[in-house]
Amino acid sequence: MYPGAYTVSLYRFPNRPEVLPPSRSWIPGGTAVGDVRAYGRASASLVVRPFSSLARACQRYFYTYGPLFGLILITGLAGLVRRWRQLGGAGLLPWAVAVTLLLFPIATADVGYRYLLAVLPFASLTAALAFAPGEVEQLPHETLTAWRVAQASPVRPSRSGGSS
Repeated sequence: MYPGAYTVSLYRFPNRPEVLPPSRSWIPGGTAVGDVRAYGRASASLVVRPFSSLARACQRYFYTYGPLFGLILITGLAGLVRRWRQLGGAGLLPWAVAVTLLLFPIATADVGYRYLLAVLPFASLTAALAFAPGEVEQLPHETLTAWRVAQASPVRPSRSGGSS
């Protein structure tokens, strides 16, 4: 089953700083500790309390299930289909951004759940716009009539404060 426990652990905020083995080398010609020091750090990571506790609590209680994420995307798509004569209406741009942010990292790098975080606001906006009223013609009859009367009536100058 993907993701495995090890993969999930890589995305969770740590309880304590990461300790690198002093002789570990991923690339020939140097060590991980040497690279960390070359970039001006004393250690590979730093855990600052109380902010680290807040980050761990957020990761534990606030997340989006996959089916809910799919439902958000499908709701946005349904809103675009509903407004197909307007080329998707106002929801087309956030939908295009969401799909682009969803597909490009998967196609170019690797499947990583951290990429879905950037998709959620745009997909949610598209889903919300699916329920928004459309053009003026979709307003109730009385409101539409009042709007048309207001547009048709000429603006008259007011008689205020002139000296005579």
